[in-house]
Amino acid sequence: MFCRRLKGHAAFAGASELFIDEAAQKRIAEQLGEAFYDYYRFRASASEFTSWRNSLSALASQLRYSNVRDRGVALEMQLPLSSARLDAFVFGTSPAGVDSAVLVELKQWTDVRDSDFDECVETYLGGAVRKVPHPCVQARSYALADEAHRIRATSNHRFTKKHRKSERAQIDEIVDAAKVSVFFIDDHQGVRADEVGSTTLICETAVRHDARFETIDLRTQFRCAGSDEYIDWIDQLLEVRKTGVTTFAKNNFDVTLYDSPKDLEASILRLQREGYGARLTAGYCWPWSDPDAAGNLIDDIVVGEFHRPWNAKPDAPKLAGGIPAAQFWASDPKGIGQVGCVYTAQSFEFDYAGVIWGPDLVIRGGTWIGQTSGSRDHVVKTRSCARFTDIVKNAYRVLLTRGLRGCHVCILDAETRRYVAARLVCGVSRQPSRRR
Repeated sequence: MFCRRLKGHAAFAGASELFIDEAAQKRIAEQLGEAFYDYYRFRASASEFTSWRNSLSALASQLRYSNVRDRGVALEMQLPLSSARLDAFVFGTSPAGVDSAVLVELKQWTDVRDSDFDECVETYLGGAVRKVPHPCVQARSYALADEAHRIRATSNHRFTKKHRKSERAQIDEIVDAAKVSVFFIDDHQGVRADEVGSTTLICETAVRHDARFETIDLRTQFRCAGSDEYIDWIDQLLEVRKTGVTTFAKNNFDVTLYDSPKDLEASILRLQREGYGARLTAGYCWPWSDPDAAGNLIDDIVVGEFHRPWNAKPDAPKLAGGIPAAQFWASDPKGIGQVGCVYTAQSFEFDYAGVIWGPDLVIRGGTWIGQTSGSRDHVVKTRSCARFTDIVKNAYRVLLTRGLRGCHVCILDAETRRYVAARLVCGVSRQPSRRR
């Protein structure tokens, strides 16, 4: 009836009698460990195993004592559209014949007392008495959607099996996943052809679901040295948002223009040597090849004497030694010799961002022109031809705002370079002080 594992949903799902028996035989933690590895492809930590052994044995004892029979038990159940997991879920039918479920948040606290803070308790944790959220707060199951501008029309993708495909809107799936949905969104960061997330879409969805909603403008940010002026200048420069900030005077945020990618890279390498986090990125204006048979990256980005590879593709099947996978490109020191594509860089921040601005977005007669001939993003060119200029603007906005301390830029098109330089008050930036 319940005696099966739900791979991808719960590490264990079975009848309550089976769970009680497995816990009594001290096998449940090992079963969870194997299921965890099957799904995540890495081993659970020793502390997590200890938690499973202690907490689940206590839960099984309570179920046995309460004579909870012929019920279902799910352990380490992953929430929909989230990486969060529920500790334990007991479900079945009430005496009145109503489908019911109880969510159990497991703790290994030896002592707990009230706190002066709302919805918190105090317990001994990590060598001291600390204020922590009450378990019932953790059990409320909010659904948090970060980078909600990346919401797609549906959750289908190229690896979705035919029988699992659905025409249901992804935004509806998210709203239905929890009582409270929280969306963090920037309407000017959509860079993919299939991304439909927007503030308007979310508000319209809330109305369709007869849900109360509230929009909150988060003005304070830590990127770009907390410089709202720089963000406003970029938005005005690219004409994605009217801010009135037509020029930028470099103060606590360093903006420098370079004549060549070679000079730009030299600056990024110097900053890296001085202890800063720095990476080079570029517009999608060059082909992005698969690695060769030995797993080496191809020098796709060629500008004169400058030859560099993109970062590894996320689905690269084989990489040579010393080449970090896409998700480690920004953190692994060996990623410094590769150029980050916007699809990779969008998820990262560094002290200094280097940007090669290619020929896919140029200024002509004071008007921004998206040039499909200068782009190698075939998906955007073919699926979003009418939106091409706006999407490319968003892409450069993302790249130009990855830096925490500064942004160094090489603009290949001469007219575009002059246009941007004329809107920088200082032509040459001071050299950043060496990190101590």
